[in-house]
Amino acid sequence: MVNYSLEEFHRDCLILSAQIVDDFQPTCIVMLVRGGVSVGAWISQSFETKLIYTSACFPSGGVSGKILFVSDICRSAETIRKVFNNTLSREILVTYKLACIHYSPTESDLVPDFYVRKISSDDWIVYPWESTR
Repeated sequence: MVNYSLEEFHRDCLILSAQIVDDFQPTCIVMLVRGGVSVGAWISQSFETKLIYTSACFPSGGVSGKILFVSDICRSAETIRKVFNNTLSREILVTYKLACIHYSPTESDLVPDFYVRKISSDDWIVYPWESTR
């Protein structure tokens, strides 16, 4: 188990934001519930966009433009694929990218466009917003 501190989280959000700003200016940010909300709230401060949604409350009409999906971790990518299918299945023109703090390349065939830390399949991350019970 890896206890991931609030200080590490803040630092990694700054690193992640810098990566994204250099490459992609989203018109919409979609935060994957639950962990993506914390990450998305922090990195959204780096962008001009006012269109910020959670994956649970995406507008039924969809949005167009550049969508940035945000999660805390990309491990199996099952949740991320479900969100992609639910939000990108509409017939709208979008460019989308995925950002997360942690990425496990041995467990996911989906490679995030932006990430800060590679982790192994043995790493279990406990984020500051999670209970350690």
